[in-house]
Amino acid sequence: LGNWKEFTYQVSINNRMLDFLNNDQNTNTNPNENFAREILELFTIGKGEQAGIGDYTNYTEKDVEEAAKVLSGWRSTKNNRGLYTTGPENGNLPRGYAVPNKHYFGRKEFSHRFSNYVIEEWDTTNKTEEEKVARIESELREFITLVLDQSETAKYVCRKLYRFFVSRKITLEIENDIISPLATIFRVNYNLEETITTLLKSKHFYD
Repeated sequence: LGNWKEFTYQVSINNRMLDFLNNDQNTNTNPNENFAREILELFTIGKGEQAGIGDYTNYTEKDVEEAAKVLSGWRSTKNNRGLYTTGPENGNLPRGYAVPNKHYFGRKEFSHRFSNYVIEEWDTTNKTEEEKVARIESELREFITLVLDQSETAKYVCRKLYRFFVSRKITLEIENDIISPLATIFRVNYNLEETITTLLKSKHFYD
């Protein structure tokens, strides 16, 4: 019920997610787009209506490719599970780790669906392994911020909450009067508890 942005980051480096959606096989020389596709399609912004070949209104195939580059270089912790954890603020859960020589540090340019946003190339010359790992982690956080800053992402998450707690039927009126205001609240600080509390205390919920 905390911060959805941090939750999305922690899910992305979770051991089971790295295994299940093959991101521990995603490298700079052999990209695997499975998790990159799923984080866009299922976990954050959603596809939207097909707008053209490889264009799904909310993102494009190019965005999947660029996201895969951002997500490259992560590995799941098969052994020594206590070595890499989420930290005390996130329960000290085992998590994956970044391998710099498997990560793509080059330029990533997203499509017009993300206003052609660019994560610039990063020169690794004379950088320590710690600096490289920090860069990989910051790129992932930058990507997540980019996706969550899109207004459709908050709406997509709020529709999921509505379908779970209220009804699977979302009319145009509900979209305008319930989903959009909820999404506005959610985007302030991505706090799930505040968003869910607003929904469950609403007159609409009791009606």
